[in-house]
Amino acid sequence: ICLMDSVVCPLCKGELAWRISSRDESHIVEAETVCQDCHKRFYVKDGIACFVDGYDPKGDNWRHGDRFLGAYFEKKPAARELLLTTPLEQLNAADLYARASLINDADEKQNVEKLAYEKAYTATSRQALKEQLAFICRQFQHTEGFVLDIASGTGSLVKELLKNTSVHILHTDISCHVLQKSQSALSREERRRVSYMAFDVHHMPFRSNAIPYMTTFLGLQNIHDGIAVLEELK
Repeated sequence: ICLMDSVVCPLCKGELAWRISSRDESHIVEAETVCQDCHKRFYVKDGIACFVDGYDPKGDNWRHGDRFLGAYFEKKPAARELLLTTPLEQLNAADLYARASLINDADEKQNVEKLAYEKAYTATSRQALKEQLAFICRQFQHTEGFVLDIASGTGSLVKELLKNTSVHILHTDISCHVLQKSQSALSREERRRVSYMAFDVHHMPFRSNAIPYMTTFLGLQNIHDGIAVLEELK
């Protein structure tokens, strides 16, 4: 699925001129693009399109959070050892999420994150979230084309859409860092159905009426100036 025809400058909605350096069978991997009206430049790197004006990795909150934990445990090896050796049932949700960040094995990491999730939310809350995800997926069971997921974060909804529908998903966030993490967590087959794009939801890089379906899951509550965002989504 080619999204290029739907994409414009996020700031002035001008047309983009593309220079593609690398692509695979389903995605642009490396590219640069410039707005022909305001001359702002954007890029695609490692399959992730960045349309955040003046994006600076140092100001990326997801990246900052991950690096903070890493730096802390580097300075406190005893705390790291204690966290990794304490029985899981004795750790609270925050400790479990921190422990998961130190684990490289994908299956073990997933198991610890699942336990953290179970400790962070009540059974009633977990059931409500599960039903919300199932409801959204049912809406797309007979849909073709692509779905734009707003403020995807680590991709809770994206993963469910992959399992329960056949749509192509545009996984988006303002953070390139969290998109990189989400991308690396999927299998090669799953990545064929997911495109990644970073942008500020206040300034979306799409033509009017170009997006057939949009979803979000726990994302908009973390975005300031919700009224302005709703106007942009229209």
